[in-house]
Amino acid sequence: MNHEINTDESVVVGIQELRLRPGTEMKIQDSKDRTLSHEAQFVAVFPGKSILITLLVDNTKSIELQDGDNYLFKGFNGKYDFSFTSRVLQVEAAQFNARISCPVSVVVKFVRGYLRAVLNLPARYSAEGRNSLTPVVIKDLSAGGAGIDSSEPLGNIGDKIYLSLQIKFEKKNVDLNLVSIIKHVTQSDSGLRTGVEFGNPSQTDKLMRTTTSTPSLNLPA
Repeated sequence: MNHEINTDESVVVGIQELRLRPGTEMKIQDSKDRTLSHEAQFVAVFPGKSILITLLVDNTKSIELQDGDNYLFKGFNGKYDFSFTSRVLQVEAAQFNARISCPVSVVVKFVRGYLRAVLNLPARYSAEGRNSLTPVVIKDLSAGGAGIDSSEPLGNIGDKIYLSLQIKFEKKNVDLNLVSIIKHVTQSDSGLRTGVEFGNPSQTDKLMRTTTSTPSLNLPA
């Protein structure tokens, strides 16, 4: 189940959540929405300070970035499209490098790595270090993660939580306990939609095979 599916869902994440790799290419737009003739490559990020980029030009006269100006940087990191606005701190023309301001957050649009099923599964969750279980609803699901609706925050980005639910699998009741990492949080009709990434794929593979092959599930609330 490894079909890539685009979605129009855009969310805001921390700059370090991008996990950009050196060499990631980025298009550049100026304040007039004009795309520059040259692109840039990500080199390194210094959180809270700056981002170092390499300018993809043949000669220094072709560099269009100007110190002090703001630009929109757009790219793809292998998982999702991203964009962020930064101010040019310094252009180092001789090295074909530039330092730009480091944004606190960036806008990303996910490109799914897994087929995602739309569901309405009751579940419970607990935060790491706590034993109490709180009801939530799983609204969409893939082998790699899920979207969870709740009225209250489940935690902060990067926090580990534990999902607990019961399903019927091969005519038996199976209790699933899914280790999950919070990746993003957005608004939903019922309050908050929390996107999580699963950490135990053998369990979630069983869940996906059940939810995508069974027309109706008898799940406890």
